[in-house]
Amino acid sequence: MEDRASEHMGGTRAPERWVAWAVAALVVAAAFVMALKPLRSPDVWHHVACGRLAAGLGGPARADVFSCTAQGQRWIQYEWLAQWTFYQTHRFGGVTGLILLRAGAVALTALLLLMACRARKGTAWPACGVALALALLASSGRFFTRPELFTWLCLAGMMWALEALRRGRHGLFWVPALLMVPWVNMHGAWPAGLALLGLTCAGETALVWAQGRPGLSRLPLAAGHEPLPSRTLRRLWTAFGLALAATLINPFGFHIWEVPFKLAGAPEIHRVIAEWHRPGLAHWLDPQHVGAYVALAACALGWRTLRPADALVVLFFGALSLTAVRHIAVALLITAPTVAAALAALGREALVRAPRLEPARPWTVVAGVALLCALCVWLAMGLRFQRFGVRLDDRVYSLGAAAFLEGNALDGNLFNSYTYGNYLLYARYPRNLVFIDGRVDMYGTGPLQLYETVINARPDWPAILARYDVDLCVIETARPPEPPLLRALHRSPEWALTYWDAVSAVYVRRSPRREAFLAQAYVYSVYPRDFDPALTESPERLQRAERDYRRRLTEDPACVLALYGLGRCLEARGKTLEAMAAYRAAVEADPAAETVWYAMGICALKMDALGGAAPALRRVLELNPKSVPALLALCAVELRQSRPGEAEAVCRRALKLEPGNWKIHANLARVREAQGDLPGALAAAGEAARLDSGPAARALLQEMTDKTRKRGGTP
Repeated sequence: MEDRASEHMGGTRAPERWVAWAVAALVVAAAFVMALKPLRSPDVWHHVACGRLAAGLGGPARADVFSCTAQGQRWIQYEWLAQWTFYQTHRFGGVTGLILLRAGAVALTALLLLMACRARKGTAWPACGVALALALLASSGRFFTRPELFTWLCLAGMMWALEALRRGRHGLFWVPALLMVPWVNMHGAWPAGLALLGLTCAGETALVWAQGRPGLSRLPLAAGHEPLPSRTLRRLWTAFGLALAATLINPFGFHIWEVPFKLAGAPEIHRVIAEWHRPGLAHWLDPQHVGAYVALAACALGWRTLRPADALVVLFFGALSLTAVRHIAVALLITAPTVAAALAALGREALVRAPRLEPARPWTVVAGVALLCALCVWLAMGLRFQRFGVRLDDRVYSLGAAAFLEGNALDGNLFNSYTYGNYLLYARYPRNLVFIDGRVDMYGTGPLQLYETVINARPDWPAILARYDVDLCVIETARPPEPPLLRALHRSPEWALTYWDAVSAVYVRRSPRREAFLAQAYVYSVYPRDFDPALTESPERLQRAERDYRRRLTEDPACVLALYGLGRCLEARGKTLEAMAAYRAAVEADPAAETVWYAMGICALKMDALGGAAPALRRVLELNPKSVPALLALCAVELRQSRPGEAEAVCRRALKLEPGNWKIHANLARVREAQGDLPGALAAAGEAARLDSGPAARALLQEMTDKTRKRGGTP
C-alpha cells in the first residue's frame, strides 16, 4: 500500500514522463497568461526613464536630476541594471516588449520554482503543480513591469540551487553568489535571498546538533529527519558566505546595504504607498489569496514533513507577509516547495489510510491540474478577463496632460499627483521637472511632507509652490479620494484650468511668464472632476458650462466627463432628448460609468420613459449593488409600472443598506398605499417623519393620516 501511495504522490518512482511534461507545461503556461495584463503600473515609466539615464551615463546616477524638490540630492540608483533592461526593451519592443518581458520573467520563475519543488525528495508533479498554481494566483496581483520581477527570478533560481545542494549536488554551491550579483543591482529585495540561505543553514545545523543529543532528537521537528552530511552542510554555509560577499559587487559598495533597511523603516513610505500598508481583512478575503489558506492548512496538517529549516522559513516569511501587502507574493512563492512537500505527504497518508482508494490515473491528474490552472487564470484575470491584454492602460497615465504640455511648449517646474510623476518624468524631462515620483527611497521625509501639505491644500500650499517656482500643476481627476488641492486650485483666481480629461487636469498660474500663453489659451470654468449642481442655478453659468463641455468634446469626442456634463446642462435646459443622446454616447465610451447610467435612468424617469429607466438603473446596481439612490429610483419605476410587489422587494433591499434613510421609508409608505395597506403606509410615513423633520416627510405623514381617516381607519 505504501508503494502504491509513493507511486501516486511522489515517492521513489517517478510518474510517467508525459504527465511531468504536461503538468510543467500547464503551470508555466498559466503563469505566462496571468502576466499578460495591460501595462498599468505607474512606476514602470520612471524605471524606463532611469534606465535611459543610466544608458546615457554609462552607469547608475549618483544624484537626482529629475525633480525640482530633490535636485542634486544624493541618490543610490540601486535598480539601475533592471531599469537599463526596461529601457532597452522599451526602446526596441515598445509597450508590447515590456509586457512580454514581464510575462516571460513570470513564466521562467514558475519553471524554476517547479524544479525547486520537484527537487524535494518524495514530491510528485501533481503536488508541485497544485502548490505553485495557487502561489502564482496569490502573487498575480503584483505581476507588474517592475524590478520586482528580477527578485522572483533570482529567488526562484536560488531556491532551485538550494534544494539541489541539499540533495547532494555540491558543485552548485556557487550559484547563489552568481545570482546575487545581478540581483543586488536590480531590486532592493535581495536580503530575502540571504534570509532564505541563512535560515536554511541555521535550521540544518540545528538538526545536526539536535541529532547528537537524545533528548532533543525526539522533538517533533527533529524526529524522523536525517541530518545533512557534514560536507553538504559546509557547502551550504559556503554558499551563504559567498552570496553575502557578492552583495558588495555593485557600483555603490557597502552603501547598497542602506537601501533595504531605509525602505523598510521609513514611516513616510508605509504611510503614503499602498503596497507598504499592512494587509487588512478585505485583502485576505480576496479569492486570489486562497493559496495562502491552502499553504497554511498544508503546513499545519503536514507538520511532520517540515524540517527545522522549513519551519524557520515558513515562520519568518509568513510573519513578513503580515507586515506589508507587497511581501505576500514573496512569502507564498518562497514557501511553495515546503507546501508541495506537505501536500504530497498528505496525499500519501490518505492513500495509506484508505486501502480502497485507488491512485488517480495519469490523465485524471493532468485534467485536475489543468482545471486548477484554468481556475487560477480566471480569478487572476478578474472573472471576466477585464485585466487581460497586451496594451497600455491609458486610464492610469497622464498621457493627455503630457501631450498638452508638449504641444504648448509649457516648460518649467510642475507640481503633480504622486502617481503621475513617473510618466511625466519619462515624457517631459528635461523640459519639466516633477515635484515627486515613485523614487520615495531617494526623496526621503522632507519632499514627501511637502507633497502631502500641497496635495491636501493646507494653508501654506501656495508658499511651497512659489518656493520651488512651480506655475504648472497636473492633478488627478479620476480615482477617489478627491485631492483637496484640485478644488483649491479651481477656486483660486491665481490659477486657470487650461486642460482636463477623464484622467488629469492642467492648471497654469496667472503669472507674467504665462501671460502670453493664457492670452490665447481656452480657460475652462467647469470643475474637471464632476458636474457642479450649482451651475443650474444661473443661466449664464449654465450656458458657459455647456460651451466648455462642447469645447472639450471638440478635442476628445469620447470624453465621458464632458458628455456627462453636457447631458446635465441639456437636461437642466429641458432638452431631455439631447441629454439622453449625450448620456448614451458616454456609456458607449465607458460602459462602467455608474454616474452616467444613474443620470440616464433619472432622465428617463422624468420623461416617463419607464422602459428606458429600469434597465439603466439596474445597470447601476450591477456596477454598485449598494447604490441606495438607484434603488430608490428603481422603486419609483416599479410603482409607476403598477408592480408594488417588486417595489417592496427593492425597498427592503435598500433598508438593509441604510435602515435610517427616511426616503426609503417614504417610498415604502407609497408601496403600502399601492397595496391597499393604509395602516402600513401610515406606519412607514411615521417612521420617515421620525427620521427626518423636513417638510417633505411631514407632508407625507399628514397625507397618509388624512387618507387613513377618510377610509375610516384610526391614525
